[in-house]
Amino acid sequence: MAEPPAILYAPKASRAQGARTFLCVLVPRTCRAPVLAIQEAHLYNIKAGPHITLLDPFVEEAFFPEVVATLRAHPFPAAPFPLHLRSAKYFHHSETHLTVYLEPATPNPLTALFKHLVQLFPQCEDVPNIGPFTPHVSIAKFSSLAETRTFIAGLRWAPLTFMVSHLHVLARTKSSPYQIKHVISLNHSVVLRTPVTEATQKMARSVFVDGFSSDITELMVLDALFQSNLHMHPEDIQLCRNPDGTCRPFVVIVLPTVFSLQFPPQLGLRVLPLLTMAYPDLRSRTPPPPPD
Repeated sequence: MAEPPAILYAPKASRAQGARTFLCVLVPRTCRAPVLAIQEAHLYNIKAGPHITLLDPFVEEAFFPEVVATLRAHPFPAAPFPLHLRSAKYFHHSETHLTVYLEPATPNPLTALFKHLVQLFPQCEDVPNIGPFTPHVSIAKFSSLAETRTFIAGLRWAPLTFMVSHLHVLARTKSSPYQIKHVISLNHSVVLRTPVTEATQKMARSVFVDGFSSDITELMVLDALFQSNLHMHPEDIQLCRNPDGTCRPFVVIVLPTVFSLQFPPQLGLRVLPLLTMAYPDLRSRTPPPPPD
């Protein structure tokens, strides 16, 4: 690289200030169900879909336009590649902190991608602090080695294969889940567009509402909706739970039609359209046309 890109001087997001960003490869929605099933049973407070972290923490969100420009100007010099999540292993962080993860059968392409990204964003390399880069998808956490080994021995995992063709830039604030801010093609400088499917039709009518208390109930959500500008019954209310059954302080509401839901300020609730959380290049609430 002839000269360092301007993004080199962008600071990393500060965890101490409650802001978090990271750069990753997300497991595609079409095949993530078996991974999610394990994660939801053995991980608490999941804030992002199944993924392989590349750089975490990443640069501050204010510099994301420069991030996109840098990734487009310096694409990964290789074609999209298949990734096989073959078997489970574990990290032994301490005697009471162990993480089980799915290991790629051939990590070399991901390692090459990581090295390419570190050249572009050297301030985000944490290898000196946490050890060699080990591409992985975390699926469970345990507090003892015996539990961890028992879990792996009993895990019935069917190897999963998908194509790695895009990078995903995610960000969140405080306790909120991560939002996908940008989806960048590995080597074609293209921002992914939203596929028109029945799923995106439903997603266009769905909103994520954050700011409830941890003892949230469906009745509490209905009461908040009664105070909103919505004068129709929701199609569905989806409470989000931890593995032990306790609720998380947010909910997904499926509306009967595309609607700009608003709550009184005193409720302290934040509304995010689910479609733009999944596909941030869409800034309109106009629903996509019906699938062919």
